[in-house]
Amino acid sequence: MISNQTAVLPRPLNKVDDVAIRALAVLAASNDQHASRKPKPNLHTDPEFVQELVKRLYGASMSSDRHEITGVIKEIQLKHVKIEDIISVLVPKTARRLGQDWVEDTASFGTVTIGCARLQACVHHLERSFAERPLRKTAQSGNFLVAVPEGAQHTLGAVVLAAQLRQAGAVVKLVLDASAEHMSKRVKTEQFQAVLISASIGQNIESLRQFVQASRDRENQSNVIVGGSLLSVQSDLNARVGADAATNKWQEAIKLGLRGLPCRQVAL
Repeated sequence: MISNQTAVLPRPLNKVDDVAIRALAVLAASNDQHASRKPKPNLHTDPEFVQELVKRLYGASMSSDRHEITGVIKEIQLKHVKIEDIISVLVPKTARRLGQDWVEDTASFGTVTIGCARLQACVHHLERSFAERPLRKTAQSGNFLVAVPEGAQHTLGAVVLAAQLRQAGAVVKLVLDASAEHMSKRVKTEQFQAVLISASIGQNIESLRQFVQASRDRENQSNVIVGGSLLSVQSDLNARVGADAATNKWQEAIKLGLRGLPCRQVAL
Protein backbone atom coordinates (compact mmCIF):
# COMPACT_ATOMS: atom_id res chain seq x y z
CA MET A 1 0.00 0.00 0.00
CA ILE A 2 1.30 3.46 -0.88
CA SER A 3 1.32 5.88 2.06
CA ASN A 4 0.25 9.47 1.54
CA GLN A 5 3.07 10.58 3.84
CA THR A 6 5.94 11.05 1.40
CA ALA A 7 8.41 11.62 4.24
CA VAL A 8 8.56 7.88 4.89
CA LEU A 9 9.33 7.04 1.27
CA PRO A 10 12.91 6.42 0.15
CA ARG A 11 14.68 9.39 -1.42
CA PRO A 12 13.99 9.38 -5.20
CA LEU A 13 16.94 8.71 -7.47
CA ASN A 14 15.90 11.30 -10.06
CA LYS A 15 13.18 13.79 -10.94
CA VAL A 16 11.13 11.18 -12.80
CA ASP A 17 11.00 8.99 -9.70
CA ASP A 18 10.12 12.03 -7.60
CA VAL A 19 7.15 12.89 -9.84
CA ALA A 20 5.96 9.29 -9.89
CA ILE A 21 6.11 8.94 -6.11
CA ARG A 22 4.27 12.20 -5.54
CA ALA A 23 1.58 11.19 -8.04
CA LEU A 24 1.05 7.87 -6.28
CA ALA A 25 0.86 9.61 -2.92
CA VAL A 26 -1.81 12.02 -4.22
CA LEU A 27 -3.76 9.06 -5.69
CA ALA A 28 -3.63 7.21 -2.37
CA ALA A 29 -4.85 10.25 -0.48
CA SER A 30 -7.67 10.69 -3.01
CA ASN A 31 -8.76 7.08 -2.55
CA ASP A 32 -8.81 7.56 1.25
CA GLN A 33 -11.01 10.64 0.87
CA HIS A 34 -13.45 8.82 -1.41
CA ALA A 35 -13.64 5.94 1.06
CA SER A 36 -14.42 8.29 3.94
CA ARG A 37 -17.13 9.99 1.86
CA LYS A 38 -18.87 6.72 1.09
CA PRO A 39 -22.29 6.94 2.79
CA LYS A 40 -23.00 4.53 5.60
CA PRO A 41 -25.91 2.11 5.06
CA ASN A 42 -29.20 3.61 6.20
CA LEU A 43 -32.36 1.72 7.15
CA HIS A 44 -34.57 4.42 5.67
CA THR A 45 -32.84 4.68 2.29
CA ASP A 46 -31.29 1.26 1.67
CA PRO A 47 -33.86 -1.57 1.42
CA GLU A 48 -31.14 -4.14 0.68
CA PHE A 49 -29.43 -3.21 3.95
CA VAL A 50 -32.73 -3.67 5.80
CA GLN A 51 -33.29 -7.02 4.11
CA GLU A 52 -29.81 -8.17 5.10
CA LEU A 53 -30.31 -7.27 8.77
CA VAL A 54 -33.80 -8.76 8.94
CA LYS A 55 -32.42 -11.99 7.48
CA ARG A 56 -29.74 -12.10 10.20
CA LEU A 57 -32.24 -11.32 12.96
CA TYR A 58 -34.73 -13.85 11.60
CA GLY A 59 -32.10 -16.59 11.49
CA ALA A 60 -30.99 -15.84 15.04
CA SER A 61 -34.56 -15.86 16.36
CA MET A 62 -35.03 -19.38 14.94
CA SER A 63 -31.57 -20.65 15.92
CA SER A 64 -31.04 -23.65 18.19
CA ASP A 65 -28.60 -21.41 20.07
CA ARG A 66 -30.76 -19.08 22.16
CA HIS A 67 -27.82 -16.73 22.71
CA GLU A 68 -27.18 -16.12 19.00
CA ILE A 69 -29.75 -13.33 18.78
CA THR A 70 -27.83 -11.30 21.37
CA GLY A 71 -24.71 -11.46 19.23
CA VAL A 72 -26.65 -10.44 16.12
CA ILE A 73 -28.11 -7.42 17.92
CA LYS A 74 -24.59 -6.35 18.87
CA GLU A 75 -23.44 -6.78 15.25
CA ILE A 76 -26.32 -4.59 14.07
CA GLN A 77 -25.44 -1.89 16.58
CA LEU A 78 -21.84 -1.95 15.35
CA LYS A 79 -23.22 -1.03 11.93
CA HIS A 80 -24.37 2.27 13.51
CA VAL A 81 -28.06 1.31 13.50
CA LYS A 82 -29.96 3.26 16.14
CA ILE A 83 -31.68 1.40 18.96
CA GLU A 84 -35.04 2.95 18.12
CA ASP A 85 -34.66 1.73 14.52
CA ILE A 86 -33.91 -1.80 15.68
CA ILE A 87 -37.09 -1.72 17.76
CA SER A 88 -39.34 0.15 15.32
CA VAL A 89 -38.11 -1.23 11.98
CA LEU A 90 -36.13 -4.46 12.24
CA VAL A 91 -38.02 -6.25 15.02
CA PRO A 92 -41.50 -5.73 13.47
CA LYS A 93 -40.27 -6.79 10.02
CA THR A 94 -38.69 -9.91 11.50
CA ALA A 95 -41.86 -10.68 13.47
CA ARG A 96 -43.97 -10.35 10.31
CA ARG A 97 -41.67 -12.80 8.56
CA LEU A 98 -42.11 -15.25 11.43
CA GLY A 99 -45.87 -14.81 11.23
CA GLN A 100 -45.82 -15.44 7.50
CA ASP A 101 -43.96 -18.71 8.11
CA TRP A 102 -46.81 -19.81 10.35
CA VAL A 103 -49.49 -18.76 7.84
CA GLU A 104 -47.68 -20.64 5.07
CA ASP A 105 -47.15 -23.62 7.39
CA THR A 106 -43.37 -23.55 6.99
CA ALA A 107 -42.82 -23.18 10.74
CA SER A 108 -44.67 -24.59 13.72
CA PHE A 109 -46.60 -22.42 16.15
CA GLY A 110 -44.09 -23.32 18.86
CA THR A 111 -41.12 -22.26 16.74
CA VAL A 112 -42.75 -18.95 15.85
CA THR A 113 -43.67 -18.35 19.49
CA ILE A 114 -40.09 -18.93 20.60
CA GLY A 115 -38.82 -16.59 17.90
CA CYS A 116 -41.22 -13.83 18.94
CA ALA A 117 -40.33 -14.34 22.60
CA ARG A 118 -36.65 -13.85 21.79
CA LEU A 119 -37.40 -10.68 19.85
CA GLN A 120 -39.49 -9.44 22.75
CA ALA A 121 -36.62 -10.07 25.16
CA CYS A 122 -34.33 -8.07 22.88
CA VAL A 123 -36.74 -5.14 22.93
CA HIS A 124 -36.79 -5.18 26.73
CA HIS A 125 -32.99 -5.27 26.80
CA LEU A 126 -32.58 -2.43 24.29
CA GLU A 127 -35.21 -0.37 26.06
CA ARG A 128 -33.04 -0.11 29.16
CA SER A 129 -30.80 2.36 27.37
CA PHE A 130 -33.71 4.79 26.94
CA ALA A 131 -33.36 5.88 30.55
CA GLU A 132 -29.83 7.06 29.75
CA ARG A 133 -30.99 9.27 26.87
CA PRO A 134 -32.83 12.59 26.89
CA LEU A 135 -36.47 11.99 25.96
CA ARG A 136 -37.96 13.63 22.89
CA LYS A 137 -40.30 16.52 23.47
CA THR A 138 -43.05 15.33 21.15
CA ALA A 139 -44.99 13.42 23.78
CA GLN A 140 -44.10 15.68 26.71
CA SER A 141 -46.19 14.54 29.67
CA GLY A 142 -48.32 12.00 27.79
CA ASN A 143 -49.51 9.19 30.03
CA PHE A 144 -50.59 5.96 28.33
CA LEU A 145 -51.73 2.48 29.29
CA VAL A 146 -50.95 -0.26 26.75
CA ALA A 147 -52.94 -3.43 27.33
CA VAL A 148 -53.19 -6.90 25.81
CA PRO A 149 -56.39 -8.86 26.58
CA GLU A 150 -55.98 -12.18 28.36
CA GLY A 151 -55.55 -15.20 26.15
CA ALA A 152 -53.69 -13.35 23.37
CA GLN A 153 -51.23 -15.64 21.60
CA HIS A 154 -48.51 -13.04 21.05
CA THR A 155 -47.60 -9.82 22.85
CA LEU A 156 -44.60 -8.61 20.85
CA GLY A 157 -46.57 -5.87 19.07
CA ALA A 158 -47.68 -4.29 22.34
CA VAL A 159 -44.16 -4.45 23.75
CA VAL A 160 -42.77 -2.70 20.65
CA LEU A 161 -45.54 -0.08 20.86
CA ALA A 162 -44.77 0.66 24.51
CA ALA A 163 -41.08 1.04 23.67
CA GLN A 164 -41.86 3.43 20.81
CA LEU A 165 -44.06 5.59 23.04
CA ARG A 166 -41.42 5.71 25.78
CA GLN A 167 -38.73 6.67 23.29
CA ALA A 168 -41.00 9.51 22.16
CA GLY A 169 -41.11 10.80 25.73
CA ALA A 170 -44.39 9.34 26.99
CA VAL A 171 -45.01 7.76 30.37
CA VAL A 172 -46.21 4.24 29.57
CA LYS A 173 -47.53 1.36 31.62
CA LEU A 174 -47.82 -2.02 29.95
CA VAL A 175 -50.15 -4.79 31.10
CA LEU A 176 -50.17 -8.19 29.39
CA ASP A 177 -52.82 -10.91 29.60
CA ALA A 178 -55.18 -8.47 31.29
CA SER A 179 -58.76 -9.33 32.20
CA ALA A 180 -61.68 -6.94 31.78
CA GLU A 181 -61.99 -6.85 35.56
CA HIS A 182 -58.36 -5.80 35.92
CA MET A 183 -58.81 -3.01 33.39
CA SER A 184 -61.91 -1.74 35.14
CA LYS A 185 -60.05 -1.45 38.43
CA ARG A 186 -56.98 0.05 36.76
CA VAL A 187 -58.75 2.96 35.10
CA LYS A 188 -60.63 3.75 38.32
CA THR A 189 -57.44 4.09 40.35
CA GLU A 190 -55.10 5.63 37.75
CA GLN A 191 -55.56 8.39 35.21
CA PHE A 192 -54.44 7.94 31.59
CA GLN A 193 -54.72 10.18 28.57
CA ALA A 194 -55.20 7.12 26.39
CA VAL A 195 -55.66 3.40 26.84
CA LEU A 196 -54.17 1.46 23.94
CA ILE A 197 -55.56 -2.05 23.48
CA SER A 198 -53.67 -4.52 21.31
CA ALA A 199 -56.02 -6.94 19.53
CA SER A 200 -54.66 -9.81 17.47
CA ILE A 201 -56.25 -11.92 14.76
CA GLY A 202 -58.45 -14.56 16.35
CA GLN A 203 -59.62 -12.25 19.14
CA ASN A 204 -63.34 -12.68 19.82
CA ILE A 205 -65.14 -9.46 18.88
CA GLU A 206 -67.67 -9.63 21.70
CA SER A 207 -65.05 -10.24 24.39
CA LEU A 208 -62.99 -7.42 22.92
CA ARG A 209 -66.03 -5.11 23.08
CA GLN A 210 -66.44 -5.95 26.77
CA PHE A 211 -62.72 -5.33 27.31
CA VAL A 212 -62.98 -1.90 25.67
CA GLN A 213 -65.98 -0.95 27.81
CA ALA A 214 -64.20 -2.09 30.97
CA SER A 215 -61.23 0.08 29.99
CA ARG A 216 -63.23 3.30 30.16
CA ASP A 217 -62.94 5.40 33.30
CA ARG A 218 -66.06 6.75 35.00
CA GLU A 219 -65.77 10.24 33.51
CA ASN A 220 -64.84 8.86 30.06
CA GLN A 221 -61.78 11.11 30.01
CA SER A 222 -59.36 8.67 28.38
CA ASN A 223 -59.19 8.02 24.65
CA VAL A 224 -59.78 4.35 23.82
CA ILE A 225 -58.18 3.28 20.50
CA VAL A 226 -58.09 -0.17 18.85
CA GLY A 227 -55.35 -1.67 16.65
CA GLY A 228 -53.07 -4.66 16.21
CA SER A 229 -53.21 -7.43 13.63
CA LEU A 230 -56.99 -7.73 14.02
CA LEU A 231 -57.31 -4.29 12.45
CA SER A 232 -55.87 -5.67 9.20
CA VAL A 233 -58.94 -7.90 8.76
CA GLN A 234 -61.54 -5.71 10.49
CA SER A 235 -61.53 -2.24 8.94
CA ASP A 236 -64.47 -1.08 11.09
CA LEU A 237 -63.04 -2.54 14.28
CA ASN A 238 -63.46 0.59 16.39
CA ALA A 239 -67.16 0.79 15.54
CA ARG A 240 -67.74 -2.91 16.22
CA VAL A 241 -66.13 -2.86 19.67
CA GLY A 242 -67.17 0.65 20.73
CA ALA A 243 -63.69 2.19 20.73
CA ASP A 244 -63.13 5.86 19.94
CA ALA A 245 -60.58 5.27 17.20
CA ALA A 246 -58.45 2.61 15.54
CA THR A 247 -54.80 2.89 14.50
CA ASN A 248 -51.61 0.91 14.21
CA LYS A 249 -49.44 4.04 14.17
CA TRP A 250 -47.92 5.06 17.46
CA GLN A 251 -47.56 8.66 16.26
CA GLU A 252 -51.33 8.88 15.85
CA ALA A 253 -51.84 7.35 19.29
CA ILE A 254 -49.72 10.11 20.80
CA LYS A 255 -51.69 12.81 18.99
CA LEU A 256 -54.98 11.33 20.16
CA GLY A 257 -53.75 11.24 23.73
CA LEU A 258 -52.43 14.80 23.75
CA ARG A 259 -55.27 16.56 21.98
CA GLY A 260 -57.69 18.62 23.99
CA LEU A 261 -60.36 16.00 23.29
CA PRO A 262 -61.97 13.54 25.66
CA CYS A 263 -59.45 10.76 26.30
CA ARG A 264 -60.26 7.60 24.43
CA GLN A 265 -58.71 4.16 24.29
CA VAL A 266 -56.78 2.63 21.40
CA ALA A 267 -56.48 -1.05 20.56
CA LEU A 268 -53.16 -1.71 18.87
